[in-house]
Amino acid sequence: MLDATLSFLTALLCFVAVVFLVDQEMVKPRPYKVVWAIGLFVYGVGALAQFFGTAGHWNATEYRFWYLAGAILAAPYLGMGTFYLLGPRKWADRLMTFLGVFTAYAVVRMLTAPLAPQALGAGKAAWQLPHGETLAHWFATASNADIVNGTHPLAPGDIILVIIVLNTLGALALVGGAAWSAWKFYQTRQNPTRLYSMVLLVIGGLAPTMAGTLTKFGFSSAFFVLTFIGSVFLLAGYLVSIDVFTVFRIPFTDRVLLKRTIPESKMAQAKRA
Repeated sequence: MLDATLSFLTALLCFVAVVFLVDQEMVKPRPYKVVWAIGLFVYGVGALAQFFGTAGHWNATEYRFWYLAGAILAAPYLGMGTFYLLGPRKWADRLMTFLGVFTAYAVVRMLTAPLAPQALGAGKAAWQLPHGETLAHWFATASNADIVNGTHPLAPGDIILVIIVLNTLGALALVGGAAWSAWKFYQTRQNPTRLYSMVLLVIGGLAPTMAGTLTKFGFSSAFFVLTFIGSVFLLAGYLVSIDVFTVFRIPFTDRVLLKRTIPESKMAQAKRA
Protein backbone atom coordinates (compact mmCIF):
# COMPACT_ATOMS: atom_id res chain seq x y z
CA MET A 1 0.00 0.00 0.00
CA LEU A 2 2.92 2.38 0.67
CA ASP A 3 4.13 1.96 -2.91
CA ALA A 4 0.69 2.91 -4.25
CA THR A 5 0.43 5.91 -1.91
CA LEU A 6 3.83 7.25 -2.90
CA SER A 7 3.01 6.71 -6.58
CA PHE A 8 -0.28 8.60 -6.25
CA LEU A 9 1.37 11.50 -4.41
CA THR A 10 4.10 11.62 -7.06
CA ALA A 11 1.51 11.88 -9.84
CA LEU A 12 -0.46 14.50 -7.89
CA LEU A 13 2.58 16.73 -7.34
CA CYS A 14 3.55 16.46 -11.00
CA PHE A 15 0.09 17.43 -12.23
CA VAL A 16 -0.11 20.31 -9.74
CA ALA A 17 3.22 21.57 -11.09
CA VAL A 18 1.87 21.25 -14.66
CA VAL A 19 -1.11 23.44 -13.72
CA PHE A 20 1.22 26.05 -12.25
CA LEU A 21 3.49 26.06 -15.30
CA VAL A 22 0.61 26.35 -17.77
CA ASP A 23 -0.85 29.19 -15.73
CA GLN A 24 2.51 31.00 -15.63
CA GLU A 25 2.85 30.47 -19.37
CA MET A 26 -0.37 32.48 -19.73
CA VAL A 27 1.06 35.24 -17.53
CA LYS A 28 4.43 35.45 -19.28
CA PRO A 29 4.89 33.06 -22.24
CA ARG A 30 8.24 31.34 -22.43
CA PRO A 31 9.17 28.09 -24.28
CA TYR A 32 10.96 26.60 -21.26
CA LYS A 33 7.72 26.67 -19.28
CA VAL A 34 5.93 24.69 -22.00
CA VAL A 35 8.70 22.09 -22.29
CA TRP A 36 8.97 21.73 -18.51
CA ALA A 37 5.20 21.26 -18.38
CA ILE A 38 5.49 18.45 -20.95
CA GLY A 39 8.25 16.83 -18.90
CA LEU A 40 6.23 16.96 -15.70
CA PHE A 41 3.11 15.74 -17.46
CA VAL A 42 4.83 12.59 -18.74
CA TYR A 43 6.46 12.13 -15.32
CA GLY A 44 2.97 12.28 -13.82
CA VAL A 45 1.56 9.85 -16.39
CA GLY A 46 4.31 7.39 -15.51
CA ALA A 47 3.58 7.79 -11.81
CA LEU A 48 -0.16 7.37 -12.43
CA ALA A 49 0.42 4.13 -14.35
CA GLN A 50 2.66 3.10 -11.47
CA PHE A 51 -0.15 3.86 -9.02
CA PHE A 52 -2.69 1.71 -10.86
CA GLY A 53 -0.17 -1.10 -11.11
CA THR A 54 0.82 -1.01 -7.44
CA ALA A 55 -2.74 -0.45 -6.16
CA GLY A 56 -3.97 -3.65 -7.82
CA HIS A 57 -2.27 -5.99 -10.25
CA TRP A 58 0.05 -4.85 -13.00
CA ASN A 59 -0.81 -5.48 -16.63
CA ALA A 60 0.95 -4.89 -19.94
CA THR A 61 -0.79 -1.56 -20.64
CA GLU A 62 0.21 -0.07 -17.29
CA TYR A 63 3.75 -1.31 -17.76
CA ARG A 64 4.02 0.22 -21.24
CA PHE A 65 2.87 3.66 -20.09
CA TRP A 66 4.94 3.49 -16.91
CA TYR A 67 8.09 2.62 -18.86
CA LEU A 68 7.45 5.04 -21.74
CA ALA A 69 6.58 8.08 -19.63
CA GLY A 70 8.75 7.54 -16.58
CA ALA A 71 11.84 5.78 -17.86
CA ILE A 72 12.13 7.23 -21.36
CA LEU A 73 10.53 10.65 -21.76
CA ALA A 74 10.49 12.49 -18.41
CA ALA A 75 14.20 13.22 -17.97
CA PRO A 76 14.95 14.49 -21.51
CA TYR A 77 12.00 16.91 -21.52
CA LEU A 78 12.92 18.25 -18.09
CA GLY A 79 16.48 18.73 -19.30
CA MET A 80 15.25 20.28 -22.55
CA GLY A 81 13.29 22.87 -20.58
CA THR A 82 16.46 23.83 -18.76
CA PHE A 83 18.30 24.17 -22.08
CA TYR A 84 15.55 26.46 -23.40
CA LEU A 85 16.00 28.64 -20.30
CA LEU A 86 19.79 28.87 -20.39
CA GLY A 87 20.96 27.93 -23.89
CA PRO A 88 20.77 29.58 -27.34
CA ARG A 89 17.25 29.45 -28.76
CA LYS A 90 18.51 28.27 -32.17
CA TRP A 91 20.23 25.21 -30.69
CA ALA A 92 17.34 24.57 -28.35
CA ASP A 93 14.96 24.37 -31.32
CA ARG A 94 17.31 21.96 -33.11
CA LEU A 95 17.62 19.72 -30.07
CA MET A 96 13.86 19.82 -29.65
CA THR A 97 13.43 18.49 -33.18
CA PHE A 98 15.92 15.72 -32.38
CA LEU A 99 14.00 14.93 -29.19
CA GLY A 100 10.71 14.90 -31.08
CA VAL A 101 12.01 12.26 -33.51
CA PHE A 102 13.23 10.04 -30.67
CA THR A 103 9.94 10.57 -28.83
CA ALA A 104 7.90 9.42 -31.82
CA TYR A 105 10.11 6.35 -32.21
CA ALA A 106 9.86 5.47 -28.51
CA VAL A 107 6.07 5.92 -28.44
CA VAL A 108 5.53 3.66 -31.44
CA ARG A 109 7.91 0.98 -30.19
CA MET A 110 6.67 0.91 -26.60
CA LEU A 111 2.98 0.89 -27.50
CA THR A 112 3.15 -1.66 -30.31
CA ALA A 113 6.16 -3.97 -29.81
CA PRO A 114 5.50 -7.22 -27.94
CA LEU A 115 6.76 -7.35 -24.37
CA ALA A 116 9.02 -10.28 -23.59
CA PRO A 117 11.91 -11.12 -21.23
CA GLN A 118 15.02 -9.42 -22.53
CA ALA A 119 18.73 -10.05 -22.05
CA LEU A 120 20.38 -8.27 -19.13
CA GLY A 121 23.27 -7.16 -21.31
CA ALA A 122 25.17 -7.80 -24.52
CA GLY A 123 26.09 -11.43 -24.93
CA LYS A 124 23.86 -12.55 -22.06
CA ALA A 125 20.79 -14.73 -22.21
CA ALA A 126 17.35 -13.27 -21.53
CA TRP A 127 15.92 -13.83 -18.07
CA GLN A 128 13.27 -16.53 -17.96
CA LEU A 129 9.69 -16.64 -16.73
CA PRO A 130 8.93 -19.51 -14.35
CA HIS A 131 8.31 -22.70 -16.32
CA GLY A 132 4.90 -22.68 -17.99
CA GLU A 133 3.97 -19.16 -16.80
CA THR A 134 2.61 -16.57 -19.20
CA LEU A 135 3.61 -12.93 -19.11
CA ALA A 136 0.04 -11.94 -18.20
CA HIS A 137 0.12 -14.26 -15.19
CA TRP A 138 3.55 -12.96 -14.19
CA PHE A 139 2.22 -9.39 -14.23
CA ALA A 140 -0.73 -10.41 -12.07
CA THR A 141 1.33 -12.26 -9.46
CA ALA A 142 4.74 -10.55 -9.41
CA SER A 143 5.58 -8.15 -6.59
CA ASN A 144 6.00 -4.43 -7.23
CA ALA A 145 9.73 -4.86 -6.64
CA ASP A 146 9.89 -7.52 -9.36
CA ILE A 147 8.04 -5.29 -11.84
CA VAL A 148 10.29 -2.25 -11.41
CA ASN A 149 13.42 -4.30 -10.94
CA GLY A 150 15.89 -3.63 -13.72
CA THR A 151 16.93 -7.29 -13.69
CA HIS A 152 13.57 -8.17 -15.30
CA PRO A 153 13.57 -6.06 -18.51
CA LEU A 154 10.61 -6.49 -20.85
CA ALA A 155 10.94 -3.57 -23.28
CA PRO A 156 12.46 -4.13 -26.74
CA GLY A 157 16.24 -4.11 -26.68
CA ASP A 158 16.56 -1.08 -28.99
CA ILE A 159 14.64 1.01 -26.48
CA ILE A 160 17.59 0.72 -24.08
CA LEU A 161 19.71 2.70 -26.54
CA VAL A 162 17.00 5.37 -26.74
CA ILE A 163 16.94 5.59 -22.94
CA ILE A 164 20.72 5.95 -22.74
CA VAL A 165 20.81 8.73 -25.35
CA LEU A 166 17.83 10.71 -24.05
CA ASN A 167 18.54 10.36 -20.35
CA THR A 168 22.19 11.29 -20.85
CA LEU A 169 21.18 14.47 -22.67
CA GLY A 170 18.61 15.26 -19.99
CA ALA A 171 21.09 14.76 -17.17
CA LEU A 172 23.75 16.86 -18.91
CA ALA A 173 21.28 19.71 -19.38
CA LEU A 174 20.17 19.61 -15.76
CA VAL A 175 23.63 19.37 -14.23
CA GLY A 176 25.15 21.74 -16.78
CA GLY A 177 22.35 24.22 -16.15
CA ALA A 178 23.05 24.19 -12.43
CA ALA A 179 26.77 24.71 -13.01
CA TRP A 180 26.13 27.55 -15.44
CA SER A 181 23.69 29.22 -13.03
CA ALA A 182 26.21 28.95 -10.20
CA TRP A 183 28.90 30.55 -12.36
CA LYS A 184 26.66 33.42 -13.48
CA PHE A 185 25.53 34.07 -9.92
CA TYR A 186 29.16 34.09 -8.78
CA GLN A 187 29.94 36.70 -11.42
CA THR A 188 26.94 38.99 -10.99
CA ARG A 189 25.31 38.10 -7.66
CA GLN A 190 22.04 38.57 -9.54
CA ASN A 191 18.94 36.36 -9.66
CA PRO A 192 19.89 33.92 -6.88
CA THR A 193 16.55 32.16 -7.35
CA ARG A 194 17.86 30.71 -10.60
CA LEU A 195 20.78 29.11 -8.78
CA TYR A 196 18.57 27.75 -6.00
CA SER A 197 16.05 26.53 -8.55
CA MET A 198 18.67 24.74 -10.62
CA VAL A 199 20.06 22.93 -7.57
CA LEU A 200 16.57 21.75 -6.64
CA LEU A 201 15.86 20.70 -10.23
CA VAL A 202 19.09 18.71 -10.41
CA ILE A 203 18.11 16.78 -7.28
CA GLY A 204 14.58 16.34 -8.63
CA GLY A 205 15.85 15.07 -11.97
CA LEU A 206 18.59 12.81 -10.65
CA ALA A 207 16.53 11.14 -7.88
CA PRO A 208 14.33 9.08 -10.26
CA THR A 209 17.34 8.44 -12.50
CA MET A 210 19.17 7.05 -9.49
CA ALA A 211 16.10 4.96 -8.68
CA GLY A 212 16.17 3.41 -12.13
CA THR A 213 19.91 2.78 -11.92
CA LEU A 214 19.61 1.05 -8.56
CA THR A 215 16.96 -1.33 -9.90
CA LYS A 216 19.41 -2.54 -12.53
CA PHE A 217 21.54 -3.85 -9.68
CA GLY A 218 18.57 -5.47 -7.98
CA PHE A 219 17.98 -2.71 -5.40
CA SER A 220 14.35 -1.78 -5.96
CA SER A 221 13.24 -1.10 -2.38
CA ALA A 222 13.94 2.64 -2.62
CA PHE A 223 12.45 3.09 -6.10
CA PHE A 224 9.08 4.50 -5.07
CA VAL A 225 10.60 6.76 -2.41
CA LEU A 226 13.13 8.23 -4.84
CA THR A 227 10.58 8.89 -7.57
CA PHE A 228 8.41 10.68 -4.98
CA ILE A 229 11.41 12.71 -3.76
CA GLY A 230 12.07 13.66 -7.37
CA SER A 231 8.58 15.14 -7.77
CA VAL A 232 8.92 17.09 -4.51
CA PHE A 233 12.20 18.71 -5.53
CA LEU A 234 11.00 19.43 -9.07
CA LEU A 235 7.93 21.25 -7.79
CA ALA A 236 10.07 23.13 -5.25
CA GLY A 237 12.52 24.11 -7.98
CA TYR A 238 9.81 25.70 -10.10
CA LEU A 239 8.18 27.46 -7.15
CA VAL A 240 11.51 29.00 -6.15
CA SER A 241 12.42 30.19 -9.64
CA ILE A 242 11.54 33.75 -10.56
CA ASP A 243 12.03 32.70 -14.18
CA VAL A 244 8.87 30.63 -13.76
CA PHE A 245 6.89 32.46 -11.09
CA THR A 246 7.01 36.19 -11.67
CA VAL A 247 3.46 36.34 -10.31
CA PHE A 248 1.95 34.03 -7.73
CA ARG A 249 -1.79 33.86 -8.31
CA ILE A 250 -4.69 31.48 -8.04
CA PRO A 251 -4.26 29.54 -11.30
CA PHE A 252 -6.26 30.82 -14.27
CA THR A 253 -7.71 33.77 -12.35
CA ASP A 254 -6.79 37.42 -11.85
CA ARG A 255 -6.37 36.90 -8.09
CA VAL A 256 -2.71 37.89 -7.59
CA LEU A 257 -1.13 36.81 -4.31
CA LEU A 258 2.45 38.02 -4.86
CA LYS A 259 4.51 39.74 -7.54
CA ARG A 260 8.26 39.27 -7.78
CA THR A 261 11.07 41.04 -9.59
CA ILE A 262 14.69 40.05 -10.10
CA PRO A 263 16.83 41.97 -7.59
CA GLU A 264 19.56 44.20 -8.96
CA SER A 265 23.11 42.92 -8.91
CA LYS A 266 25.60 44.50 -6.53
CA MET A 267 27.40 45.93 -9.54
CA ALA A 268 24.25 47.70 -10.72
CA GLN A 269 23.58 49.00 -7.23
CA ALA A 270 27.10 50.40 -7.04
CA LYS A 271 26.70 52.19 -10.38
CA ARG A 272 23.45 53.78 -9.25
CA ALA A 273 25.10 54.93 -6.02
